[in-house]
Amino acid sequence: EVWCAPGTPFEKVLRREPLSLSEHLEMDDSDVLFHIKQWQRSSDPVLSDLSRRFTGRRLFKAIDLDMPETERASFLSAARDEVARAGYEAEYYFIEDHAGDVPYYNYYTPEGTEPKARIYVEDGYAHPVMREISEVSEAVRGLKRYQLNRVCFPPEVKEQVYALYHNVAPSEHTAAQTGD
Repeated sequence: EVWCAPGTPFEKVLRREPLSLSEHLEMDDSDVLFHIKQWQRSSDPVLSDLSRRFTGRRLFKAIDLDMPETERASFLSAARDEVARAGYEAEYYFIEDHAGDVPYYNYYTPEGTEPKARIYVEDGYAHPVMREISEVSEAVRGLKRYQLNRVCFPPEVKEQVYALYHNVAPSEHTAAQTGD
C-alpha cells in the first residue's frame, strides 16, 4: 500500500474515492509534490526510484511514434524487452502514451462529411483552382483531429531504444549521432 497523508483529499484520490467539490478545489500541485517527496523513502524500490527521478528532474525520454502500424507492435515488444534487460520493470518503466485532440471535431472535417457538404474555395489569383478548404486554410486545418502515440522510458536505455526505433545497432546509432 502506498503511503499518503491520512484524512486528506489526496488519500481519497489514491483510494479512488470520489471527491467533493470543496475537496477537489482544496488540492493543488503542492499536495502532489509533498507525497512524491515522501515516496522517495518508500520501501517499494520502484516507487522510491520513480519519485527520486521526478524530484531530481531525471525524467524519462520520449519518442513520438510515426512508424506504420504494422511495425509498431514489434518495436514496442523489442523496446519493452530492452528496458527489462537493463534491469527495469517494464510495467513501470516503459510507458505507451496515446494522446489525441478533438476540438470542434463535430463542426467540420472533410473526411466525415458527404461530398456535397464539403466546403470548397478558390485558391490562387492568376489561375484559381477549387480546393477543399482544409487544404488552404491553416485555421480549418487546426480543427482537424489528430492522434499522437509515444513511448516513454528511462534515459539509461535511450541509446538502445532509439537504435531499435531507427532499426540500427546501438553502436551505429551513437556513431550517427556524433558524426563518427
